[in-house]
Amino acid sequence: MKHGHPAIISGRPAEPEDRGYLIPSATRCRTRDHARFSEADQDLARAITAVEPNARAFARANREFLGRAVRFLGAAGIGQFLDIGSGIPTEGNENTTAIQADLRDPGLAPGSYLAIGHATNEGNPQVAQAFEKVYNRRVPTQVNVRSRAEILRFFDGFDLVDPGLVYIPQWRLDSPGDVPADPGKFWGELVGVARKP
Repeated sequence: MKHGHPAIISGRPAEPEDRGYLIPSATRCRTRDHARFSEADQDLARAITAVEPNARAFARANREFLGRAVRFLGAAGIGQFLDIGSGIPTEGNENTTAIQADLRDPGLAPGSYLAIGHATNEGNPQVAQAFEKVYNRRVPTQVNVRSRAEILRFFDGFDLVDPGLVYIPQWRLDSPGDVPADPGKFWGELVGVARKP
């Protein structure tokens, strides 16, 4: 087992918790623990849902991708996980495995993995732009919605594992029955896992 090789679970930076609940937190909005929602969180969630009615499904699918990625990496012998800025742990079994870290240059050794879930403008550029504007007006940690080509650059120096950089419901579902009835509604995020040779 390759316990010495870390995997990076990457997303956007977590919002500072020391500001309390006056500023919305995308991390809290993604959790199912609605008791932790502040009024600002609820306002953010309503504003995002007004722009993209499938926003809750995106958040759920993102959590499910994280679980699949962690299971895939565990099966590959990875025993150390660094979470760079996705706001995890918020819930689920990944809490015990993913460790938050703010690393600008993690210096990954050969055999390490990189897992990324990133907002994209590929499927619906107008809605993606509206989402970015609504989010960035309310949350101090800005989101950058990127094209497939821009996201692929994060994997430079790594070999993408099958099925590559794909929309969330296309990445290694646990069973064929997990394919959503309308996979096209998940246009807003591309995900991928890659190995450093």
